[in-house]
Amino acid sequence: MTEDDAIRRALEYASSIGITPAGDVEAQYFNLERLDALATVCPDDMVETYHSVRSRFRSHWAVTIPLMKAPGTVASPASAVVQVFDTGEATLLDSL
Repeated sequence: MTEDDAIRRALEYASSIGITPAGDVEAQYFNLERLDALATVCPDDMVETYHSVRSRFRSHWAVTIPLMKAPGTVASPASAVVQVFDTGEATLLDSL
């Protein structure tokens, strides 16, 4: 799946759940190589958790979609992140 395909799929999914983009989206690809690179600074007490995540990890695009400001609310930067897997499956990433 290309970056353009992932963005198109993320925008379709966002639209289907009522999310309206407020600007340009950003896409990043995460695979095991990138996950391993990010984990080089993993604290010792998190290594077991990292290995658990790694064993279930699926490569995907993370597409960040800036959100429209709701009428009557204070302006603040807000976005939604849609994960798009190579299969075309898309899901909204829960915020922390």
